[in-house]
Amino acid sequence: MRYLFFVVLWCVWLPALSEPVLTITDTREPIRIAPYSYVLEDFGGKLTYAQVLQMPRSSFGLLLKEGVKGLLNPPKTIWLRLELKNKTSSELFLLSKQRSYQRLDVYVLDETGKLTIQQVGNAHPMRNRLAPLANPFISLGHHPKKIHVAMYPNDVYRDYMEIADLGKSIQHQKHLGFWQGIVLGIYLLLLVYAIIFGIRLRLPILGWYALFLFTNTHWFLHRSGYFDEFWGNSSLYTQFIKYYPLRFMVVSCWAIFHIKFLHLKQYSKFLYYLLVGWLGLELINHLCLVISQYFGAAFAPLDMPLSWLGLDWAAKIIIALLFMLISVIYVWRKNFQEVRLYALGLGIGITAMLLSIVTLYHISWLPFYPYNYTFVFGSVAEIIIFAYAVAEQHWRRQTQTQRELIAQLRENVHQRDKLLRIRDEIARDLHDEVGATLTSISISTKLVQKKVGLQQTDIEPILAQINADSEDTIHSIRDTIWALNSDNDAPAKFQERLRTVALQMLANQNITLTFDSDVALETLPPFSMELRRNIYLVYKEALHNIVKHAQANKVSIQIRQAAGHLQINISDNGSGFDTASPTEGNGLLNFKKRAQEGGFKVGVQSKAGTGTTISLQVSIQEAAAITINQPINL
Repeated sequence: MRYLFFVVLWCVWLPALSEPVLTITDTREPIRIAPYSYVLEDFGGKLTYAQVLQMPRSSFGLLLKEGVKGLLNPPKTIWLRLELKNKTSSELFLLSKQRSYQRLDVYVLDETGKLTIQQVGNAHPMRNRLAPLANPFISLGHHPKKIHVAMYPNDVYRDYMEIADLGKSIQHQKHLGFWQGIVLGIYLLLLVYAIIFGIRLRLPILGWYALFLFTNTHWFLHRSGYFDEFWGNSSLYTQFIKYYPLRFMVVSCWAIFHIKFLHLKQYSKFLYYLLVGWLGLELINHLCLVISQYFGAAFAPLDMPLSWLGLDWAAKIIIALLFMLISVIYVWRKNFQEVRLYALGLGIGITAMLLSIVTLYHISWLPFYPYNYTFVFGSVAEIIIFAYAVAEQHWRRQTQTQRELIAQLRENVHQRDKLLRIRDEIARDLHDEVGATLTSISISTKLVQKKVGLQQTDIEPILAQINADSEDTIHSIRDTIWALNSDNDAPAKFQERLRTVALQMLANQNITLTFDSDVALETLPPFSMELRRNIYLVYKEALHNIVKHAQANKVSIQIRQAAGHLQINISDNGSGFDTASPTEGNGLLNFKKRAQEGGFKVGVQSKAGTGTTISLQVSIQEAAAITINQPINL
């Protein structure tokens, strides 16, 4: 009976004392190895496979949930041990959803005692791998018995490794590539959107958004192993990325975009300098690390106090994210409407990032996700919301600007109408009061001249001068009234005025007039009062000089339109003059002065005995702009 008791006890305890074996009976679904794995921590990093193989099972600990948490960023070499029994005919493969490792050594001992060693990770050339993939893809053969996996310091375990057949392995790669392709496509699409609209609209905030997207896209490409798969892990990029602060660049560009979008400095200088100061400390820390590594001994002043507190690089990211979260909450309280969408996107992004980062620490009450892609989906949702928030902010400000412009335009139109009414009132007053008075003076002077002039010959010249001055003043008043009348702004009425004045001034002088115009007047913009007045005065002065000095019997006036300009040419067959003469040059200077005031060009071509041509050139585009923008000067 005693022997029977020991036999029963041995049968009960033997399975508990023996090492659990992962038995593969169905390969249609991947099988996680964690519940069947044992872990050994090699703090010195000096153990070899032969030494580990001889160690008893008691030297290993069972890899449970808490054990996986402890492997999330180990500063030591980790050995995993697994017993395996394959009852199918399929070849088995070891997979990891972690996209890439720095170094991963897998030792497979099959049932015949044959040892196969496979090395993957960035430390090994891509050409030596079973497949040119960045993530582990390791063949275990058809009948593996005992497997040892060595993971080296500073790699991240993060997920359960799985065993599957070739079909499931390929399907896994296909699904992984599909979802990563979608995420990458979203990143690139939004990056192109930001660049194109940033250049087109010239919005600085879109430039910062594009930089933020670029660093996120670079981070995703690097983390997913695309660069290693495309260029290989011995390229110049691999050497460059050793010194490039990728995580710092992502966080800093995120923070700068955050500051610019919120206008954080306007709301809180304290939070602004707090966030900028923290980024500055991180930058100094990285520069010290790179320089010290170059000389042999790594030194990072910011990492030292964090390590004393039991924190690592993830803590620096968390601190920056918390500063950003505090600042967006502060601005949200001040201006909810302006930052509501941005706050939503930032909240999603920070929450997803924090959920991913806290898995690096042993926090028992938090749910554990061995492979946490939360931050990727959170980042995608965040950048999409950011894009909409930037577009909405631009649309809101553009709408506000348009409203202000419309209001200003309405006010300008109101003021213009008011000034036009004042112009018309002044024109009526000049015609009714001043014009009538001057006409009365002229008539009275003529009557006095008839009655008294013949008897008192010394008064005759004075009366004649008064009469001439009155008539000249009446003509000037009529010209002023014509210029003030807003109905005459139309090009057709302006041209008709030029024709009428020429006929009136030349008809009684035995001078033949040719007036020719081929301009489509309906295509011309209305001329401003200032422009019409100055063109008219130069035109009238030119005709006056022809009558007074040219001794001409033919005058040709041509109005042409070409190359966006209106050209008025006044030519005569008179005696002409030397344009270099100082006396005549003063008249030319007067022409140019009026042309400068009116915004057009004037030119004089003349030689003694060959006649004179005076050209006025008006830019149609500038005339339209002057008409719209120039205030009315009374």
